[in-house]
Amino acid sequence: MQDATKLAAEMKGFDTSKVAVDDDQEVPTIAAGSAEEREALEAMEALLPDGPPKTASAEMKLLCLRGRKYDPARAAALMPDLINLIEELDLRSPSAQLKADLASGKVVVTGAKDEMNRAVVWLRLRFHDPKQCGPRDMGRLFATVILHALRDENTARCGIVILQDFTGVGMKNIDPKTGKYSSANVSRGYPSESAERASSIRPGLSARSCYPSSRRS
Repeated sequence: MQDATKLAAEMKGFDTSKVAVDDDQEVPTIAAGSAEEREALEAMEALLPDGPPKTASAEMKLLCLRGRKYDPARAAALMPDLINLIEELDLRSPSAQLKADLASGKVVVTGAKDEMNRAVVWLRLRFHDPKQCGPRDMGRLFATVILHALRDENTARCGIVILQDFTGVGMKNIDPKTGKYSSANVSRGYPSESAERASSIRPGLSARSCYPSSRRS
């Protein structure tokens, strides 16, 4: 009971205002590699500020463009946040902690797609130990898995669904600090607006907002 009271107290002030819920999204009409996509990319590049956003790879620019439904202005606005996310979490240099977290199986790309062709990412918090994997570690794991999934051009266009599996989850697996860190530092940089609809299997705890995944900008 004391653990539940402490958890409720720590969840106060949890900001989910930037978390997008887009269950009614439309299927993308612009095809990957098409002339329309190239035109949208050129329009986006014209809006990018000088520096890292301008010199970023075409692959990274396309992640933002596809994730923002080919809106050049919104894609250009996202680029600095994605770059900051990569730098903040040091995603270019995999650590021993990240390798261990990836091997744990708590966040995995299943290879399955939903009815809207969105890739399914499986979150199994029963394998999460906050004492061994802190908020920044969990943020790095989530960002790594999501960005890897978005390398697939169809996933980048259609998005991601997160399946939250609460089978076997207890209070020992939940840390509100992780959710707060993700909301403030991780979710703003995801180049996918559709990685937010969550389903639960045997929900013993209501934690839909513990791991916010994207924002609407």
